[in-house]
Amino acid sequence: MKRTTLLLLTFVSIFFSALTAAPIERATALQYAKQFISQTSVPQYAPGKVSASFVEPEPIYVSDDVTTGTPLYYIYNLSNDGGFIIVAADTRVRTILGYSFNGSFDEKNIPINMRGWLDEYSSQIAYAIKQNPVSDTKPVVARSKSVSNAVAPLLGDIQYNQGAPYNNLCPLDGDKRSVTGCVATAMVQVMRYYKHPQVGRGTKTYTTQTLNQELTVDFSTAYYDWENMLPSYDGTATETQKTAIATVMYHAGVAAEMDYSASGSAASTALAARSMYEFFDYDIAIDEAQRKYYTAGEWLQLIKNEIDATRPIIYSGRSKTGGHAFICDGYDADDFVHINWGWGGYQDGYFHLSAFNPKGGGIGAGDTGYNLKQSIFYKIQKPIEGSVLSAVMGMEEITVDKDSISEQDTVKFVIPELRARSLFGFKGQIALALYDEDRNFVQTIKLYNVSGTTLPSAGWGWKTFTIDNITMSHIRPNDSIVGKFYIKPVYRSQGTDGWQAVLVENGKVGEIYTEIGDSVIRFIKPEMKFTLTEAASAVVKNTPYTIFDGKKLNVELQIANSGNVEYRAQVGIKAISLADESNMFEIANVKTILPVGETTTVNLGGVIDFPEGEYKLEAYYNPVNQEDDFTFPTEKIQSDIEATIFTVIEKPEPYSLSLAKTTQMPSVVERGKAFQFKATINNSGGLFAGNLVLRFLKKLNDGTTGYRYIYNAKPYYVEIFTETKEIVMECVLDLPPATDYAALLHYESDEVAGQTTSFGNDSKNWRYLTIKEKDYTDVVNITASSSSISIFPNPGTTFVTVKTNEPADRIQIIDLTGKIVLEEKGQGDETTINVQALLAGIYIVNAGGNTAKLVVKK
Repeated sequence: MKRTTLLLLTFVSIFFSALTAAPIERATALQYAKQFISQTSVPQYAPGKVSASFVEPEPIYVSDDVTTGTPLYYIYNLSNDGGFIIVAADTRVRTILGYSFNGSFDEKNIPINMRGWLDEYSSQIAYAIKQNPVSDTKPVVARSKSVSNAVAPLLGDIQYNQGAPYNNLCPLDGDKRSVTGCVATAMVQVMRYYKHPQVGRGTKTYTTQTLNQELTVDFSTAYYDWENMLPSYDGTATETQKTAIATVMYHAGVAAEMDYSASGSAASTALAARSMYEFFDYDIAIDEAQRKYYTAGEWLQLIKNEIDATRPIIYSGRSKTGGHAFICDGYDADDFVHINWGWGGYQDGYFHLSAFNPKGGGIGAGDTGYNLKQSIFYKIQKPIEGSVLSAVMGMEEITVDKDSISEQDTVKFVIPELRARSLFGFKGQIALALYDEDRNFVQTIKLYNVSGTTLPSAGWGWKTFTIDNITMSHIRPNDSIVGKFYIKPVYRSQGTDGWQAVLVENGKVGEIYTEIGDSVIRFIKPEMKFTLTEAASAVVKNTPYTIFDGKKLNVELQIANSGNVEYRAQVGIKAISLADESNMFEIANVKTILPVGETTTVNLGGVIDFPEGEYKLEAYYNPVNQEDDFTFPTEKIQSDIEATIFTVIEKPEPYSLSLAKTTQMPSVVERGKAFQFKATINNSGGLFAGNLVLRFLKKLNDGTTGYRYIYNAKPYYVEIFTETKEIVMECVLDLPPATDYAALLHYESDEVAGQTTSFGNDSKNWRYLTIKEKDYTDVVNITASSSSISIFPNPGTTFVTVKTNEPADRIQIIDLTGKIVLEEKGQGDETTINVQALLAGIYIVNAGGNTAKLVVKK
């Protein structure tokens, strides 16, 4: 095997910046996983374990985009049941999404709440790929060197599940026992952490929906045997220990009005939080926070503050698989949070709250309108003397019905979708308040006493709250109040003194700028609106002879948002007949984020199902910016640019493809190295415009001569008329070295997306190949003329780490022509670089002005 040798000396400084946005192939993802794990202290994150695991060479699971087949993320297991690591398959999101040092990942046995979390990763990554075609974000896998700003999982070894013995007292569903439900499991794990209460209080009776069973528990007669309640259960538990956990699990479920069944039990996290005070004697100040009212940084800090206070959090979210609950109880130095899924410790680990990059290309970590549908219940603790009923209040925005008022006028303020959340409904006061220019509280303008009967008390409800008949004397009770101020809604719970501003949804108006004079008060509400225009003519991506009935029309739009509010709803494209403009056909629509002050590329595609003829394209938007409205938008995007014209032609005769000669490719290929596949294709029918797919197979290990499909190369788009055409495809294989592979050429059927048809099962099409291990890189004889830079390890393979005395913004490797051939964003004073792709030659390493000479030999 060839090896690569690197010698390092000093040289000069060059600077460079580049835009990248690219998929991460499996081979690269594997290296990122290895690099991340190599920098992570296993005992730190999994006490009692030693780092004896390595990353398995093949991903155990690949999440693909269901519509395009594009990989979204990979999951690699660590050997010896040492855990797993989740690596994104694209540079537009965070590189490492999550990791665990417990057990292994099994696609067939994923906790349902974890599946919802992973589905959210998939949606976010697919969204980022569509919305962010260009990014300057480099993959980041370096770990923080500090461990002081991390908190180990608060629950420790508490690892409960939903089946036996936890559900031993849950209702029967036919001849099967109902499972406990993720909400009850989360509640009980928190209660076991506190070992509280010893005795419950009150009685609860309700009827389940699915089983239609009336259930009753008298909590005041119950004794919770924490000392006989194990932190986790296996086959060695005694009956007393089993009964101890089954009792509190069943009681938690009844308290939260669990809808029981053997296939899955569900309950409201809001009722769960209320019941922890009402029946289990937890502090009355339990709070709820909803993700939509917080920026990404605020949300993470809220969670970290709670964990710093040693209080586990009940975290809930919704995905396409429904609602889920689990425990968040720790975080590491790189802002991964620790999640206990409530499946007996299975797949517990550290995960990012979002796949989005914190500062990635205008789509941010949840500050962009991507609806994460997440909330937390926090401040869960034993009773604290002096605690009062807590409340969180939020609104969509605030509006005012006039621009100004004078002595005899009145004005009305409207607060749509005012949401009050408290265990027993909101009790307290809501007011309109005046703040000075520096946002210091001045006075209340008008105050209302409200109770749980006025605002929703159970679940998230909403109500338009109107504050009307406001006069100048309300706002300016004395002559001293003159100048620039702000008016905003505030609230305070019964028993508290300080006013709190009502939370406002991201991107909405939370206050009214006010100018107060002697005889007039002016209200200057910032006009929060988006203003969309087409920045360039729409581009039809199809070639003219592929635009016919049944074919997909691909269109690219450039849309500018010159407003001050991000657009977060559907964008659509229509075809308008030039012969009769009343004939309009909807082609496609897609949810789109259009950041303020930016021009965004939007790609849409839909099947042509309208007659032959000439058409122009028109783009449409949702005028109310309603994110959850997925219908075709109704308003035309204005444009001074000439409309794009295209022609739908007569549908050609069906194509008829065959191989004109034997396909060609190397019989031995190097793993991770590009090679060429050649095919000569004859089409005796009409136009073929579609994808060729080279599919790879591996021989079955069962003593037969059979093969199974294991991998598809990236689709290769071609257009073949009635002709014979030679095709050259470039492929890269990241498959384990072996001698028993084969390749077959297929083409994609027009009728069913993703369905392929083979060019034949004969010697013309079958190619047999061996995959050998790729060459590796060795680093030896590292020297530097200055102590300000060093590079290690020596010897090493694939990766080198550049260390400088001062943090370097970028690390560049430059060839002797001055071309930057490799660049990484600096990670403080130590940056690790993958040098696998370097060819033989002499290079310069530049790290913030510190340089080294690098000689590569093969």
